[in-house]
Amino acid sequence: MYLQGYSNGIQRSHLTNLAYLFTSRASSRPTHLPVLSRNVAAWVSSDSGLLAGESRSCLQWRAPKERRLGCERFRIWLNCGARPASPWRAWSTSSRTTVGEVGDEQAEVGCEDKEGGVGVEKKEAPHVAVLLNEVLAKFRDRRILSFVDCTLGAAGHASAILREHPELESFIGFDVDPVAHSEAKPRLQAMASSDVQLHLVLTNFRNIKKAVNGADAKLVHEGVNGILMDLGMSSMQVDMAERGFSFMKDGPADMRMDPSASLTAEEILNKWPEAEVARILRDYGEEKRWKHLARKIVDKRLAGGIHSTSELVKVIGGNTFGRPGKGKAVHPATRTFQALRIAVNDELRTLETALADAFDLLAPKGRLAVISFHSLEDRIVKRFFLKAAGIGQAVEDNEMGSEPVTAPEYRHIPGETRHSRYTRRKHLDKQGDDFSLRDKNVLEGSIGVVLTKRPIVAEADEINTNPRSRSAKLRVIEKI
Repeated sequence: MYLQGYSNGIQRSHLTNLAYLFTSRASSRPTHLPVLSRNVAAWVSSDSGLLAGESRSCLQWRAPKERRLGCERFRIWLNCGARPASPWRAWSTSSRTTVGEVGDEQAEVGCEDKEGGVGVEKKEAPHVAVLLNEVLAKFRDRRILSFVDCTLGAAGHASAILREHPELESFIGFDVDPVAHSEAKPRLQAMASSDVQLHLVLTNFRNIKKAVNGADAKLVHEGVNGILMDLGMSSMQVDMAERGFSFMKDGPADMRMDPSASLTAEEILNKWPEAEVARILRDYGEEKRWKHLARKIVDKRLAGGIHSTSELVKVIGGNTFGRPGKGKAVHPATRTFQALRIAVNDELRTLETALADAFDLLAPKGRLAVISFHSLEDRIVKRFFLKAAGIGQAVEDNEMGSEPVTAPEYRHIPGETRHSRYTRRKHLDKQGDDFSLRDKNVLEGSIGVVLTKRPIVAEADEINTNPRSRSAKLRVIEKI
């Protein structure tokens, strides 16, 4: 049970008791509900926070200003005539932010974060390109003659790149999803200038070398100035129930990015051995209950198997949230859906292959930008960038520790006190030496430069406007 705006358990219990008292009485005597609701509303919205009458002595507390928002929501909830059966569950889940794909990304409006929590969907969110300004900033003030968008989606990033760089001569974009490809193609064709050679290919980005060679063979030898990968699902895929990506909508257990692929989530759920099901839940979903859920999924086969997303959610137990934290709650089906989607589309191995080929295609001073949405993807991108840049093994073992990016004069001197080290480093910064003028979020290697020692994440304004950007992480590498 959770009431936003109330941290004191005693106060919360008082409100809970009142809510249950009045809704219980209202259920037996419905005609009294409006009167009772008004009485409670008057108490909740009053400055003193006191209930007039016989209960005044036992609720001697004053609601501070910061709790008035919670009081107002409580008043609205009472006035709507809520039923006593699990009254707080429906209210609290509709007003709280829910986190979806683990680490990933992207909420249905008011309900999901790429795959979000249980709630009532009010509307479908249009696709909005995440971290758009941050991506553009990494390619700004650079002469971009060739660019490859490995995941077109609805062409949000692609169209912005075309507008930002009128000097473009060749633009190549591809997507494995025919729906996304058909959406992006007319949009880009309409806005691309006649000077740009536009090549839009329906293929998986693991085939980036083959696709670039087929579109413009000279780029394979001369190199590409910029490459972008926006991983994860798009809004269009989540919003289409028949694709089977969302546990908020009832649809077939499909989850294929490429509709022509043979493997579906339904086949995994109904035919794969229990050990394999458990493995993907553990490795791809990082699900703590992987053994238990694998057993439940296999046991369901005796009753006909699992053929839809709603059946899978029911097997998992999708009517309750995980433990909330700071206004967030994770739906129990989130990790299972993520694991199945990764297994169906072989996403991690595809990413590893595509990263290596994309870096090989870069021209000198060319940049590769990758937006990931969960920890598995981000870990692969981070480790590949370190390896590709030629940074020492100590960095990889230390998870991008501070040692490789600290200039010698900034490093710790044995026997130096903390205060003297601080004074010395402050003096070096004031001198304006070469290192202090550089971005300290940069890792320099012998082959490349990692421009994001720490990933770039969405600002609060973007998260409020587009909740699906919550878990997006941008990493960029430049080839020397």
